Parts: sequence; structure tokens; C-alpha cells
Amino acid sequence: MKILFAGGGTLGPVTPLLAVADEIRRRKPDAECVFVGTPDGPERRLVEEAGMRFLPLKAPKLRRYASPETLKLPFALAAAVWKAAGILKKEKPDIVVGAGGFVQVPLMFAARLRGVKRLIHQQDVVPSLSNRLAAGGAAATAVFESSLRDFPEAEVVGNPVRRVVEEGDRAKGLALLGVTGELPVVLAFGGGTGSVFLNDLIASASPLWTGFAELAHITGLEKEPSRLPKLTHPERYHRFDFVGADIAHLMAAADVVISRAGMGTLTELAALAKPVILVPIADSHQEKNAGYVVERGGARMFRELDLTPEQLVTFTRDLLKKPEDARRLGLGLQALFRPGAREALAEKVLALVS
Repeated sequence: MKILFAGGGTLGPVTPLLAVADEIRRRKPDAECVFVGTPDGPERRLVEEAGMRFLPLKAPKLRRYASPETLKLPFALAAAVWKAAGILKKEKPDIVVGAGGFVQVPLMFAARLRGVKRLIHQQDVVPSLSNRLAAGGAAATAVFESSLRDFPEAEVVGNPVRRVVEEGDRAKGLALLGVTGELPVVLAFGGGTGSVFLNDLIASASPLWTGFAELAHITGLEKEPSRLPKLTHPERYHRFDFVGADIAHLMAAADVVISRAGMGTLTELAALAKPVILVPIADSHQEKNAGYVVERGGARMFRELDLTPEQLVTFTRDLLKKPEDARRLGLGLQALFRPGAREALAEKVLALVS
């Protein structure tokens, strides 16, 4: 049995696919799972850490707005489909599984042309353009019932969480930071590729953060903050460019998490019942994700355009002073996501190829 997983550019579609691949290999040790991703995205490192073969596929970005690049899109997409067809011809997979991201589109198109089975997993509250384009004739699953409007044949299974996240260890997270746990830990990150906006926001207030907490700041590769002020307690500021599987331990160690609002991140934080403060990308699907969660009591949200560093610091400090409120927030997030999604989606994949 061979399964091709497709996704990348960001880690949003990648982490649930890795969770499913891990579950399939646990059940079927002889199954071969291969991952197709972007040549320059952050996913290669996670895929190779998970012991999977990685194949790069250059695919055009699908823009929802007018751009000179749009004129080149048909030619670039045709070239990507041709390359994807070559991958399928060589690998001969039993099924192709995708969870969003523009790299999956040419692979799904090529798989449809070659008669290879396909499965689409829809994560976000608002269906992604890549999933809409690739879904024709494919089996589909979803996280939320709201997605059934766009994928009426889909089965709602929830969003898979990597087993490594569920096994996150607070003591190991504290050891990664080199701290004892006497102070609360604030973990801040902007998704798999990082966020310049969030990095600058967090770093500019680092003297305030480190006055009352250990600040673990994952910036993303080549996205270090433009300026780091002088710190009274520099030993309390812990910056990482990129963290692979060890992010599970940092999540476990965190007392509060500040994050973007990608569904993969939200689901993994929900599995750990972490209190989360969301700063979604303005005018994006992330605002819809965050709005859905906040309306149901699973997180707090600040909008990019309205937010100052001082506001974020003050809210975080106040939340840390009220552990019951923080605990309630984390449990509220956890309650929004179905347990057992990893197993359910793995079963769906195996049923399609059996």
C-alpha cells in the first residue's frame, strides 16, 4: 500500500496529514507514506523528522485578487500538473490525500486524470480555494458541520492531532527553555512560517513580558524581529527560528499561548486544553476560524489593526493572575474539537484503498 499526502507552503495542512500518516503506519507497518510539498516551505523538516520520504512539487499560488501573475497561472498550473503526473506515474500510489494548500491542486488534478483515488480534508471554517478546486469527484471529510454546505457528501470527522503533541511533556519544555518553572511561560508564535507582524509586536514589548514571565518566541525561519529592545531580564527571552516535534513540549510547558488562527494550530492547542489568545491575519480565513472559536468561548481574540503591544501584554498578565479563567478558556477550546479524528480519518483512508 502506498499513500501520497499533499500539502505545504504553511504547516496548516501539514500537521493533520502527518498525524494521519503516523496512525496508518502504526496500523499497517508495511504501508508506505510519501509526502509531496513545496520546494521551499517549512514542511520538509517536519516530514523528514517523521521518517517519511519528501517529494518537492513547484505549484503556482492561487490568488483571489487581480495580479500580473494571474496571466501566467494557466501555464504554470499546466506545468505543475505535468510534473505531478510524472510523480504519480513513478510512485503509483493507491490514493492521494490532501488537506489544503496550493501544492495539492496540480497533484489532485493529475490524480483525477489518471483515475487515482483522492481524499480531501477540509479544516477551516471557510472552505479553502484549493480544496474547492480539487474536490470534484473526490471523497471528502470535514472538521465542522458548516463545511457541509460546500461539501455535501463529506463526513464530519474532526481535525487530526499528531500523537507527538498529545505526548508533550512540560518538564521537557522547561528544560528546552533552561528554566525551572517558577515563572509562568508565555509561548508566542505565528504559525509554521512565522509572522513578521506578530514577531515585531511580541519583541517590541519583550521588556514588559520578561518582567513577569518566561517568553518563548518562535519567529519562523528568516523572520527574526526587526528590533529587540534592551532587556532587564534577557535570560527570560527565549527565541527560536523553528521548532520541529519539540514544539509539543513547549506547548505543554506554556501557561498561555499567543498565536495566529490556523486550524491545525488551534486543534493541537485544543488537544492540550491551552488558554489561547488569537491574533489572526487580517481579512483572511483565520479571522473566520478565530471568530468561530471565540463566539463559543474557546479563546480570546485581538484584531491586527486594533492591537498595541501594551494591550496584549496587559491582557496576558491579567489572564495569568486568574488561573481559573485561563483553565476555563482552555477547556472551552478543547470542547470544540472532536477527539479521535486521527483514528477516524486513518480508517477512512484505509477503507478507500482496501
